[in-house]
Amino acid sequence: MASGRPSTRHPERLPSPSALLKLTRALSVLDEIFWPQWDERFYSFDRERDGTCLARMRNGEGDLWYVVFIPNGGAVLRGFDHNSVMSPY
Repeated sequence: MASGRPSTRHPERLPSPSALLKLTRALSVLDEIFWPQWDERFYSFDRERDGTCLARMRNGEGDLWYVVFIPNGGAVLRGFDHNSVMSPY
């Protein structure tokens, strides 16, 4: 049975860039409410003047991801999971 989880093997299961933008912005707002100190937060979100946005997650244990949202509606995702079988560590 195939899992319903998003993956690079099933890109159709990934959220649209606009849905991902809303989700990452909401996560960062909630983190800011619960943890006012920036260094205590997992999620952050920054918007540049040209419309480019950067969403980040870091858990303090080496896991992280970044999503760059570009003004034309696209997004680029980079992530690292130190427990992954693909990790060199």
